[in-house]
Amino acid sequence: KGKIVQIFSGNEFRNLSDEQRIRMGLRSLVHPVLELPPADPSGAQEGLSVENLSCAFDKQPVFSGLGFSAKRGEVLGIVGHNGAGKTTTIRMLTGILQPTEGDVLVDGHSMKHEPLAAKRLIGFVPDEHETYDRLTGMEYLNFIADMYLVSKADRGERIAKYLDMFELKKAAGDQVRSYSRGMKQKLTVIGALLHDPAVWVLDEPMVGLDP
Repeated sequence: KGKIVQIFSGNEFRNLSDEQRIRMGLRSLVHPVLELPPADPSGAQEGLSVENLSCAFDKQPVFSGLGFSAKRGEVLGIVGHNGAGKTTTIRMLTGILQPTEGDVLVDGHSMKHEPLAAKRLIGFVPDEHETYDRLTGMEYLNFIADMYLVSKADRGERIAKYLDMFELKKAAGDQVRSYSRGMKQKLTVIGALLHDPAVWVLDEPMVGLDP
């Protein structure tokens, strides 16, 4: 049975060398052009809190008693071998799977008791992107903005900013089915940022992207 080897947070993750990340099979979770705001030392910005999370499939335990937290502006990385439960944990953090026990709080909102309120505060980039291939890139981003009730003014500013940042501006009017894997991954990352989430959850987000 696999196990999660270590959870890195804050400066511990930022200070990992490339050699350490390669040795542990850990990819960078943050696009190099994105600047993270500093964590709020007062604790006013709650961010993510995982409380006694446990998971079992067919009565076979995957992990139990998992607990950690990350304030807004902090970076946290989960490291483990294949089958350790990393993606399962991420799916529970985002409300895709229900834990056997425990709860996830996003800015104080319980994923168990307030799932919609908690999910609205999360931006999620899965390990396998799921996009609507017959939409154009711009149509896809506007669809995501509609889902999260992003205002016209805010979405226009953010879409322009991120399309330029990820070098997708020229392809925004093309159908997504014409995109390469890396371009689709970039589009998914942009979609996860449009509603200015309190918590950004990424599962192998750099797969298919150039360094």
